[in-house]
Amino acid sequence: MLDFFRTWARFGGGSAEDIFVTFGVSEREFFHRVWSILDDRPPPALTWNSEYASWRRIARVRLERAR
Repeated sequence: MLDFFRTWARFGGGSAEDIFVTFGVSEREFFHRVWSILDDRPPPALTWNSEYASWRRIARVRLERAR
């Protein structure tokens, strides 16, 4: 999921359709899982201040939009 997210982060995280086709889950479920991963154990490959903050912002916005 994080590889997908990294690829699509600069475009807002990927479309709901691409998420469903790739993972078989809703947009909301995908971003909930991404948020949980970032919250619980941020990947060490992320640059802490820039990429991590950007990913959390994208996930938060998409979760709010997918209500």
